[in-house]
Amino acid sequence: MSTEKVFSFNSKHLTFTRRITSRTKETRFPRHSHPQMEIVVARSEGHGYSVDGQEIALSPYELIMIAPGVPHRVMVGEGDYDRFSVIIHPALLPDGRVDALNRSMIKLRLSRDDEIY
Repeated sequence: MSTEKVFSFNSKHLTFTRRITSRTKETRFPRHSHPQMEIVVARSEGHGYSVDGQEIALSPYELIMIAPGVPHRVMVGEGDYDRFSVIIHPALLPDGRVDALNRSMIKLRLSRDDEIY
């Protein structure tokens, strides 16, 4: 298994990255948590996340938002896993938290033409 960082933008409070993980068998990244909110948009099929013990499959153009402090891990299935991820420091969140994210995660289906504001 290998992970290629296609591009990455880092600042003090925000990281935006596109990564492609190539592999030949199912791989589970280590379970972890962090004080930042994480947003992932899948570009490929057959992969997912385990969020707070719940396994979530991701299809292309599905977005998952993981609340700060929630344990999670990437689950890579067959084929390449191509995704965008955004890590948002609590300093950029209102009062350091997301009131609308009152559960461990939110999953949304996007279309190719959707814009997020």
